[in-house]
Amino acid sequence: MTASFAIAGWIAAAVLALRARALAGRLRAVGDAEHELRGPLAAVALAVESARRRPALRGLADSLESELVRARAGLADLTAARSGRPGSAVAARPELEPAGFERLVRSAAQAWGRTRRVSVDWRAGSVPLRRDAGALAKALGNVLSNAAEHGAGPIELRASRRSGDVLIEVTNPVSPAARKSVRGLRRERGRGLGIARRSAAALGGELEFEAERARVRTALVVPVDG
Repeated sequence: MTASFAIAGWIAAAVLALRARALAGRLRAVGDAEHELRGPLAAVALAVESARRRPALRGLADSLESELVRARAGLADLTAARSGRPGSAVAARPELEPAGFERLVRSAAQAWGRTRRVSVDWRAGSVPLRRDAGALAKALGNVLSNAAEHGAGPIELRASRRSGDVLIEVTNPVSPAARKSVRGLRRERGRGLGIARRSAAALGGELEFEAERARVRTALVVPVDG
């Protein structure tokens, strides 16, 4: 009996050692990926700032702003994962001044507008958001990406006020392939919309998803300060 316990203990110790080695290897890989992303991201940021100073390239720079904020937030999440902290615990996340909310929304629309027609109808006025700009950029980017990849035709983005919140609605026609399965359409699924939902929650808001046979509507509900 004692020998059996000893053998079981050795086996358990060996399994734990193998798992610890595998975990250490994964953490090294995450650390390497974080390092290799940080440098190129800094270079892109410098290029965007340089482009913004040239009138002919200002539109391109503006369209990249939201994706740059989104990428920085993703890198911060990667750093948090490597260090064992939740993404929301990462300090020094960018915040937005009142004019920055609308600018970030329009930037996200411009980024996708190079491959799909995206119209923006801004009726929310000056929005004093002083929260996590990275979470907003991730939510917007994933909602627009989902509309562009799984929908068809032009994308309509409308921002308005609803009680104490800003409602950002993204609608576009359903693609012919998706029309074959209305049941599948009505289930919000996929990694992108999952990230958008968690990002909206990090802002204190929520994500709404509605699908009909002809159109899909995805909306971000974001509380505002004041």
